[in-house]
Amino acid sequence: MRKLGVIALLAAALAAPAALQAKSKDSPGPDKEFLGGVDLHKGKYLDQEYVADGTNLTGKTIHVHPFEMKCERPDKEKGDLSWKELPDFIQTAIVENAGDRSGGAVKLSKGSGSYSLQGQVTEFRPPSSGAAWGGWIGQAAGSGTIVFDMKIVDSSGKVVVAAHHKMLAEASDSLRRRMENVAGDEIGHLLSTLSK
Repeated sequence: MRKLGVIALLAAALAAPAALQAKSKDSPGPDKEFLGGVDLHKGKYLDQEYVADGTNLTGKTIHVHPFEMKCERPDKEKGDLSWKELPDFIQTAIVENAGDRSGGAVKLSKGSGSYSLQGQVTEFRPPSSGAAWGGWIGQAAGSGTIVFDMKIVDSSGKVVVAAHHKMLAEASDSLRRRMENVAGDEIGHLLSTLSK
């Protein structure tokens, strides 16, 4: 009898993540209109990327704008990052973290620049309360998600860089820390490849 109980518990534990994951809605894909109609491809650093031929940002200053919120505000916000603060938080995370990866070859500013980095958040899902449990239960219950599009345009308005990315913060992460890591690592590395 005890073996049956253990087997039933094990089966429920294995089925729960799949059932909860199937229940969640699909995240939005890239916003082609916002990204200037460029053709994105599987990226090396972000999920999908585009870099115009001959792009070299060495010595250039990029004006990083606050990201626009193109998604609905969640009914319940849990975690360490709110919908309201997200636009300025992403701007600051990119300015403070991504420039370091380029070795200073690309300068990022909140004020001005000859290039402009604009972005939009198309999905924001803070972690559910179940995610705080940790382990497989927390991951199945719902990790935090931020989906965003970003582009860098030159002074003529031509898109020279574009990207789409879905960022997940699992139970052991916080959305704030994960976004800082994405800004410093993934976006920073992408910018470093554009400074020759």
